[in-house]
Amino acid sequence: MQKTILILLLSLGCLMVSAQNENNTSVSPKKKHQIYLGIEGGSRSFDTKSRDYEFIRAQAVYYFGYHNEHSQLSWFTYAPFIALKAEYRSYNDKFWMSTGLRYSSIKTIMGSYSDYANNTDYFFVMLSQNQEETHYYRINEIRETSQYVGVPVEIRYSPFLPRFFRLYFKMAIDLNYKLANKREVEFFDPAMKFHEKEIAGLFDQPGSFYAAVDFGVGIQLGRQNKPNLRLEGDFPSFVLTPEAFGLADNTFGGGVRISFIFPLKAK
Repeated sequence: MQKTILILLLSLGCLMVSAQNENNTSVSPKKKHQIYLGIEGGSRSFDTKSRDYEFIRAQAVYYFGYHNEHSQLSWFTYAPFIALKAEYRSYNDKFWMSTGLRYSSIKTIMGSYSDYANNTDYFFVMLSQNQEETHYYRINEIRETSQYVGVPVEIRYSPFLPRFFRLYFKMAIDLNYKLANKREVEFFDPAMKFHEKEIAGLFDQPGSFYAAVDFGVGIQLGRQNKPNLRLEGDFPSFVLTPEAFGLADNTFGGGVRISFIFPLKAK
């Protein structure tokens, strides 16, 4: 994983050097605003893969006579975020390089959701077992929230001349450090709430670091050297550290973001 991150950082570095070389060889008739500040918000969702937890027993259902023990269990992960970033633009205004600080909250939900009126929306988790008895608890949902602070390194390229409406493409790497983690268990019987810590402790704990690489396309609205509005879609977004998450593995996904940027300094 470290080699992958290093290769991606080197690739972004080469693109930035290439943009700077083009910047130095360009002839600009007038000085332009080159440093921008911006605020960004958005959300991602991930393709979440379940792990092989032997202590989980889902209710069994039948589809055309085929027994599927885990057919009712589902996992879902989404990650809202907000960021403050600084951006440097080449003189020809085609390459935009940015970095900053990003706060994100990754939320994973595991639950049992039935499409059939006769089935109850819960699954079983085995807490303990010995030669005489086994203790199972009925669970409606398990929710995990991990908060991260990260540093995005991004490069955008627009092949079009400056205009009010511009299409651009993006490549980025996102490095994140975990600040806090919270896991909640919703029991079918609320009286079992005092077992929450024990049930939550059965699952893997999230790692302290995760990284992702994003590719995307977006549109920018606004004049050159003026405040701009951006609407951007991230797809695909690859998670380089799928094992870093606790309840399940997140491999890839996508998302949307909106940002507002304004010129700060002319060079």
